[in-house]
Amino acid sequence: MNKGTFSKSGTYYITEGKGPKWLVLVHGVGLDLTIWDRLIPSLGSEFSILRYDMLCHGRSPKEPESLTLPALVDQLESLIDELSLDELTFAGFSMGGLLAMAYGIGKPKALSNLVIMNANYKRPEATQAAINERLQRAREEGPQSIIDAAIERWFTPEFQEAEPDVIDATKRRLNDNEPNAFLAAYSIFVNEGHQVNGKLKSIEVPTLAITSEFDQNSTPAMAEMIANEVPDGRSIIVPKLKHMAPVEGASIYAQYMRDFLL
Repeated sequence: MNKGTFSKSGTYYITEGKGPKWLVLVHGVGLDLTIWDRLIPSLGSEFSILRYDMLCHGRSPKEPESLTLPALVDQLESLIDELSLDELTFAGFSMGGLLAMAYGIGKPKALSNLVIMNANYKRPEATQAAINERLQRAREEGPQSIIDAAIERWFTPEFQEAEPDVIDATKRRLNDNEPNAFLAAYSIFVNEGHQVNGKLKSIEVPTLAITSEFDQNSTPAMAEMIANEVPDGRSIIVPKLKHMAPVEGASIYAQYMRDFLL
């Protein structure tokens, strides 16, 4: 893996790969750019890849009091401008999928395709109530109080048994979050999805919405709804996997991305 570096504004990022087209990857809430480690080898020969830590995550700046969804869009645009990227695909996972929708709605000139992975969209009331409860528990008992349940939602039992090192690394990543930074980011994930609701028709680029059969919160119905609302949208539902499909099913997701983009 190439050594990471910092942008002028402090965003931590890594560039790698040798392909003619740029692919920009962003992780989900509480995680960092390392979630793409298993996906990169399958794509690096066909794309030049930029991955980075969102604000309040990883090694990027942590100023929770100023974190908003528009601030995350600004972070992305600033990094793209600094690196002079164009004709890029932006792929966001989970909270990164919310960012992908918000970015695409703004009709950026540099964007040629969107990939929205395991993203929430127009949560049903019961789903929203459950995630509200998790946020409240994290505020009252600390973010570490919701980690074990997250692992159960994110990975299949078979993967947890077969890949304990990946599970342990994911738990460490979640445990290492600065609590106030995590809570600020999680609050956006929980409460700010409405900012893109009903606006996807303004996305002007081909868009792939992909999720997993057993992702209980970023459901197949949500992916299909996203694809139906984007003028040039399509959806793929990957069998058997749960939420962390870009990790557990990295080779599968990489193949679907290649099929869509090449």
